[in-house]
Amino acid sequence: MKNHLFNILAYLIVLTFLFQPIQTLANSGQVEISDNASMGAAQTPMPGEPYGEQFEKEFEMEIEAERQRILEEHLREEGMPEELLSHKYGSDPQEKPEYIPPSAEVIAQTKAQVDSFSCASVTDVPVTECEALVALYQSTNGAGWYHNDNWLVSSTVDSWYGITISSGHVDKIGLGNNNLSGSIPLQLGNLSNLTYLYLYDNQLSGSIPLQLGNLSNLQELHLWGNQLSGSIPAALGNLSNLFVLDLSDNQLSGSIPAQLGNLSNLKELFLGGNQLSGGIPPELGNLSNLDYLVLDNNQLSGSIPPQLGNLSNLTDLYLYSNQLSGRIPLTFTNLTVLNFFYFNDTHLCEPNVPEFLAWKATVPHWQGTNVVCKMLYLPVTCK
Repeated sequence: MKNHLFNILAYLIVLTFLFQPIQTLANSGQVEISDNASMGAAQTPMPGEPYGEQFEKEFEMEIEAERQRILEEHLREEGMPEELLSHKYGSDPQEKPEYIPPSAEVIAQTKAQVDSFSCASVTDVPVTECEALVALYQSTNGAGWYHNDNWLVSSTVDSWYGITISSGHVDKIGLGNNNLSGSIPLQLGNLSNLTYLYLYDNQLSGSIPLQLGNLSNLQELHLWGNQLSGSIPAALGNLSNLFVLDLSDNQLSGSIPAQLGNLSNLKELFLGGNQLSGGIPPELGNLSNLDYLVLDNNQLSGSIPPQLGNLSNLTDLYLYSNQLSGRIPLTFTNLTVLNFFYFNDTHLCEPNVPEFLAWKATVPHWQGTNVVCKMLYLPVTCK
């Protein structure tokens, strides 16, 4: 975890230098920034710790992709021209390439590989766990992956690309940015010893299987940057050991399950860039260890529950680009370590009271609506 915090700190330092030219633009009137805000990321960097040399390169690519996506998105919202964005980052500002479905040849090759392989020959994990991995290979057209070294070839699962074994069980799956196309198989719920599941930045579609709620040892779940749809399974609230839940940049809809408030160890919750609706569950205020809460770019409505003021460890809060309304709760003055608070492009207003204004001055990165709440006048009853 110390390495994890060091990575985040180092990343924020890099962002400081990256944003120096952006601040210059702001001073010239090209980018609008509120009085006590300096331009920062509209979302925190991708969390997680490398867990071996095999995954180190993937993790670095993950951070870079998310950094670029965040910067482009926020600068576009602030009015930076598309051509300047393209020049600045040396690429088209589109977030993801056009989806190309697997060819008939890839589908046929995948089926042939699955049909010719028997998990009975595997020597280092139980048959049920091998079958879960084979189901993943089949349902995501493994023959078309960028990397599928030793899959359905070697009798030792530990040699399969992206798979790590510990004490005779599948411990980690790292297949991010690997051209997985298809759906997440429900059989992954049989990997009861799994601690890391990295399937980010692929072409996964369909719903999130509720069976993932059976992964009681899971610590990090990264499904961001896919085309997943449907609702967030309430069963994910059973993952009591989860530290990171990242479902951002998909097509998820429906409400945020109140059961996510049961994730007592959760430190990072990323649900931005979906089509989530309804209110923010007050139960999220139970996440006492939460550092990052990212709910931007959804269709969330209603007021902010005052229970979020219980998140005393919160450093980053992103609520922008939603339909939220009402006052920012005065309980937010309890968020004494908050570093980023973005709620622009909402209908929220700021209380005009001394305690709130004093707290606002302590938040280094602030992007708001610049709307002050109207004073409430209570009727006076004469006796």
